[in-house]
Amino acid sequence: MSLRSIGLCVGALVISNFSNPVSADVPFFEGLGTLPGAQFGSSAVDISEDGKTVLGNSDEGLNMIAFRWRDGVMTSLGHFPDDPLMLSEGSGVSADGTVAAGVGISGNGTEGFRWSGGPLIGLGDLAGGLFYSHAFEISGDGDVIVGLSRTEAGDFPFRWEDGVMTNLSEDFDGEIPDGNARSISNDGQVIIGSISTSMGMRMFRWQSDVMEAIANPTGGTAPFARSLSADGSVIVGHATIAPGHVEAFRWADGAYQFLGDLPGGAMDSRAIDVSADGSVVVGASSGSNGLAPFVWDAGHGLRDLDEVLRVRLKLDLDGWTLSEAVGVSGDGRTIAGKGLNPLGKSEAWIAHVGCALGDFDGSESVNLADYSSFADCLGGPAFAPDPNAADVTAQACVEAFDFDCNDRVDLLDAAIFQRVFN
Repeated sequence: MSLRSIGLCVGALVISNFSNPVSADVPFFEGLGTLPGAQFGSSAVDISEDGKTVLGNSDEGLNMIAFRWRDGVMTSLGHFPDDPLMLSEGSGVSADGTVAAGVGISGNGTEGFRWSGGPLIGLGDLAGGLFYSHAFEISGDGDVIVGLSRTEAGDFPFRWEDGVMTNLSEDFDGEIPDGNARSISNDGQVIIGSISTSMGMRMFRWQSDVMEAIANPTGGTAPFARSLSADGSVIVGHATIAPGHVEAFRWADGAYQFLGDLPGGAMDSRAIDVSADGSVVVGASSGSNGLAPFVWDAGHGLRDLDEVLRVRLKLDLDGWTLSEAVGVSGDGRTIAGKGLNPLGKSEAWIAHVGCALGDFDGSESVNLADYSSFADCLGGPAFAPDPNAADVTAQACVEAFDFDCNDRVDLLDAAIFQRVFN
């Protein structure tokens, strides 16, 4: 098929498919809005594994309230009935988006909660001292919650299940370290967080009732564990490398991999979430224009997500300033974050990057060479790669041009390719 023929086909599809939307996995960017009466805006804190539900915080007048956004509708999670301030803060959402965890003010004091569509259910706290608990994350099935609770001896990581809160630090190498639990595997059996020991701040991994301290990175200090892959094998977070140098990391198989940062600005990057298989990491980094969201994978390294959306995918972000990517779906394709909308107010957002970027030759741009390669990939009635085209394989075609994620390059991909082609 000639380049001219491809262009004509693509042009026809733009008219037919984009004027009548199809159920393709098309890249998009969308602001989530706010709760009714909001004065200050909204911010996202997590996204469900299926990529369809965003958890965040907005305000109803002057009161900050946790929200759940799904299918274009933002719903308030409410607050504890005996809270005179009428506040709540979301922190984590289950894999299917039906259960959430967070913190509010109950009659007991500051208390973590579980929400599953009705009123907030308080988690209680660990015995002793001032009443205090804060939920940070929830398991994939929504049954197990982890966080921090306070006793007379300090702040300790907890695991909550079936109404019972358990201190994870009760016996650790002869001492009881302070700390917090930040994330949990889908099945609730692996937990990670940070603890303060006689050896200093350490990252920990808990499994089968055993807490194991993870060694600090070579030359680094104070590693902060932030999120965990679905099976608990990959941890992401940040660590201090030197004074004024904080860097995002990915930990797997006992080894740290530092991810770098965006050019310009301070040397500061922080990983916030990771995809189910641990292959895609999102977070925030200081850059030439201030704080910006990043996305990382092994093939591309650390990239400015704003640039990927605007330049590579040609999405309309006019007036937006993105600051952080706080959550990524299980497949690594849908991302939630924080930023300023065109009116200059804080607003949560969601973006879908699809399965491909159209850059067949790896030049970091979509150019005429990619256009030619797309023609080779599409060239045939069965939409199979042209057998006479050098270096064109089915796998390479799918990786570069399968925008709608159906494991082949077809005319729907052609419609999207025209948009990203410059």
